[in-house]
Amino acid sequence: MKVLLVHGRLERLGTAGPYAVIGHSLGGVLLRSALSDLAGPQPVHFIMLGTPNQPPRLARVLGVPVGVPTDHGPVRGEPE
Repeated sequence: MKVLLVHGRLERLGTAGPYAVIGHSLGGVLLRSALSDLAGPQPVHFIMLGTPNQPPRLARVLGVPVGVPTDHGPVRGEPE
């Protein structure tokens, strides 16, 4: 539900011209998910602060599935 709200706001921002978005913690995860299927203009800058971009080490060791989307496209510093 939250992703749909973010998606709608991003669509409205895109109609106003170039824009940038900043997401902190879970907000970065929600933004990344909403941007992955956004049909309109993408932001010129996408900044994530303290966003979990990988599953926690303990979750990987224990084999716990986590819901962090991975279809976010290229992230700066990530190998292509």
